[in-house]
Amino acid sequence: MKKNSQKGKKNTGGRPVKFDPATLTPRQRLDLANALNRERENEVVAGKLIPRDEVERASRQDGGMVRSELLGLGSKIAPQLVGLDEIEIKTVVDQWATETLAAWAAWAGAEVER
Repeated sequence: MKKNSQKGKKNTGGRPVKFDPATLTPRQRLDLANALNRERENEVVAGKLIPRDEVERASRQDGGMVRSELLGLGSKIAPQLVGLDEIEIKTVVDQWATETLAAWAAWAGAEVER
C-alpha cells in the first residue's frame, strides 16, 4: 500500500479518515474543540444556525401565545355554541382553531393551509 508524505500514515485514496478522539493529545482535543466552536460561530453569523437562547425564548413566547388562546377557548366560543347542533358546533370550533393557528403562523412568519 502506498504511503503519503507523513511517515506511518496510510493513503486512504481520498476516502475520509476515521479517527478515535481518545487517541488525540489534550492539545489536539483543545484545537479540535476550538475549531468546532469557530465553525459553529461562523454558521450563526452566516445565518445557518440560530443561537439556542433565541430559539428557547421564541419557543416560550409561542407556547405562551398558544396557551393563552387555548385557555380562552371556553369563554370565547361558548356563547356562540348555545342552541347549535353538532355540525354547527364543529364548524365554530374548527373556525376558531383555524383562526388561532393563522394568528400564530402570522406571528411566527409562516402560513396555515385552510
